Amino acid sequence: KKALALFDTLLRNHPDQITLAWKETLVNILFSLDRYREALPHIEELARASRQPKKKRWQEVLLNRYLILEMDEKALAYAGFLTASDPLEPKWWKGLSHIHLKQNHLEQGLAALVIYGFLTPMSPEELTLAADLYCSVDAPQKAAALYRDAQETAGDSRILEKLVRALIRAHDPDNALAWIDKGLEGGADPDPDMLMMKAQLLYIQQSWAKAAGIYEKAARLCGTAKGRESDPEAGLAWLMAGYSSLNCDQRIKAEEAFKKAAVFKKQKKQALSALARINAFRTEKHLVPGH
Repeated sequence: KKALALFDTLLRNHPDQITLAWKETLVNILFSLDRYREALPHIEELARASRQPKKKRWQEVLLNRYLILEMDEKALAYAGFLTASDPLEPKWWKGLSHIHLKQNHLEQGLAALVIYGFLTPMSPEELTLAADLYCSVDAPQKAAALYRDAQETAGDSRILEKLVRALIRAHDPDNALAWIDKGLEGGADPDPDMLMMKAQLLYIQQSWAKAAGIYEKAARLCGTAKGRESDPEAGLAWLMAGYSSLNCDQRIKAEEAFKKAAVFKKQKKQALSALARINAFRTEKHLVPGH
């Protein structure tokens, strides 16, 4: 506070003799006192008048300060100025992307992030963000490519799940299955969600016997893997195991699976309906002469 009082005296009595170095000290004093808005005019002068490399540092401080103070319009305009005047600096594009995303301008945010990625290698987190944005604008193939790069670097099960879902949306089930198998390799306790996705893909490909086996495995794992004794996903897994077995004429296995699915509230109605159809078929079969 004493330092600030002295600076106020200097500014009043000698306004033409204040150097940029002194302005830097003044900004530091104001920051120490949490008087950030008062510091803004001086930061703007430092960002405008300083020479490199200090100029770039103060430009970054100014952009961050606009964001922290929620001066979004100023931040957007300044980021636009920075990317236009210094287009090869990655941090300006990343800042511009952040501002657009904060304002829910997804396509503009993605475009700025893509340019950022051309200028510097992206971290797995940045690759995943770009892939998420590609998914949000319905470009799953491009999203899958970025998820793959992130997964190969980070080896994160959450990224792997996103990669598989993007491949499914891109109508590439073979690659989706290959990545699921990579994720399941060597795991003592496979992820039930990955098993469910694998079973779903096998079901779509009409590999019903394989799908039934995977659904059963997922159903048994759902409760223990997620720390709940009766996970509702287990009910869906048993129901789909029943349909899969039914599609390949394994009615006894289907009946067992439907009985287990009927225990779950969400699947009870469908499971009981399927059991009724099996019983009706069995009764009809016995009534037909020669059967």
